[in-house]
Amino acid sequence: MPVRSNDFQRLVYLVKLVVATADATVTESKFLIDRHTREKREVDVCIEATVGGHVVIVCLECYDHKRKATVEWVDRMIGKHDRLPTKSLVLASRSGFSKGAISAAAAAGAELLTYATITEQEIEKAIDLAKELWAMTFELAVMKVVGDVPAQGELSAQTVEFSSNIWIFDERGTRIGNVAELAHSLLTSPQVATTFQQEADESHRSCAVEFPKPTVSQGSRVYVRKKASQLLRPIDRLVIHGRCRVAKGRVRMQHGVLGTVRVAWGTTVLRGRDAMLLAVQQESGAPTVTLHLAVSEEDTEGVN
Repeated sequence: MPVRSNDFQRLVYLVKLVVATADATVTESKFLIDRHTREKREVDVCIEATVGGHVVIVCLECYDHKRKATVEWVDRMIGKHDRLPTKSLVLASRSGFSKGAISAAAAAGAELLTYATITEQEIEKAIDLAKELWAMTFELAVMKVVGDVPAQGELSAQTVEFSSNIWIFDERGTRIGNVAELAHSLLTSPQVATTFQQEADESHRSCAVEFPKPTVSQGSRVYVRKKASQLLRPIDRLVIHGRCRVAKGRVRMQHGVLGTVRVAWGTTVLRGRDAMLLAVQQESGAPTVTLHLAVSEEDTEGVN
């Protein structure tokens, strides 16, 4: 089923997803089994990792209200997780916690995580993003792939439309994939993303993306093999023709601190799907900026 969420829960989930170690799995709206009833209970965010051969489960519950989280809510979450396989419980509140809630959490060993907005002056020191940005997504469907191969010996230069299952090779004659895989690799490159960001708009329905002397990830030129002679011929130019769908949305950015992590975030809708643009500033280095699309019902059709 689609993830049941709100903006604050999604923010907590995405921040944890960005800062988590490579060996941890972060899931939004995870269902865990109640030890007493054997029924499924939903947890807002679940982090799972293996430590010393044992699975450790950290659960986060989110309180998205203008008022502070109450002791009643904290007690309810503690009672819930007493019956779940939760090793560590983190309670996150958009507006902080009441004194009673803080005492109850401390007595139960639950960690508290508070979101706080920051001032304009602090924004300048934290994450250098404008107050308003545009988010964009695009989808490409390959229709045909055309390549130029140079003259070689008695063979003249040619422009060839390649079928998707034609094998491609490196300069040593080692088979490295087929044309469909090459097209996918090229279309998911940063070069294509930058081109679409600069030139594409929602009116575009088709595209032709050109790659002079295409290479694979190792930097090797790409070759095709002539069937009759088995001669390797380099591809001097590749043009991928396809259909495209582009969506853009204006994002009003909010700036804040979630625990100790500085964040800038905002929401929009892209082709009917909720989207969140997120920048996370950790202790060192440049901010990590990501765009996340909510899972739609179409994405989950046929999934048990």
